[in-house]
Amino acid sequence: MLPEGQKLSEMVQPETREKLVKFLGSEAALPAVDPYKPWFFGLSIALTTMQAAGFDATRGLDQHFMARVAQDGKPTGGLETVDDQLAALDGGPWEEQEISLRESLKPPAELREDVERLHVAWRSGDAKALEQVVIDEMMAKTPVTARLTNLERNERWVPQIQALLDQPGTTLVVVGALHLVGEDGLPALMEARGVRFERVGHR
Repeated sequence: MLPEGQKLSEMVQPETREKLVKFLGSEAALPAVDPYKPWFFGLSIALTTMQAAGFDATRGLDQHFMARVAQDGKPTGGLETVDDQLAALDGGPWEEQEISLRESLKPPAELREDVERLHVAWRSGDAKALEQVVIDEMMAKTPVTARLTNLERNERWVPQIQALLDQPGTTLVVVGALHLVGEDGLPALMEARGVRFERVGHR
């Protein structure tokens, strides 16, 4: 949330405000979004678009594996907290948050096409296509935010994953696909420590 007295519609660039009004349908609707920071409202739009496209967050891989773990009575842990995730999203500079918001304010059909393109790359295991998302769309447009939400989180996770690998037995670590690609991805960072990776289960 923005500090008291600040309004999203008064702080963004005229171009962004115009897109906001168009998205909401009228200026009268602006007070409904004025309390929020650009990243939060942009994320809300993205999640709504995903739901409209038929993607159900309750059926994601993380939820699937958590249900399996509960069913099997296995111990679990996290690489970070929800507060850590929110801090990474909230830490990006205002200018980059606004860029991301404008991307989310694209025509719904265009935004849905972006979501479906990413889903196809994920489903097919197309690491190159996913890497292009990180490089072309994240690093090129919002480099500071990309570092906060991707690289710095990966770097914090590496020693935790290493500690798990040093324990006896088998451990399953589940992370988002974009954390697995590129020179700053977890496999690359772990390989620099001498850990060997082998991709399995991909046709």
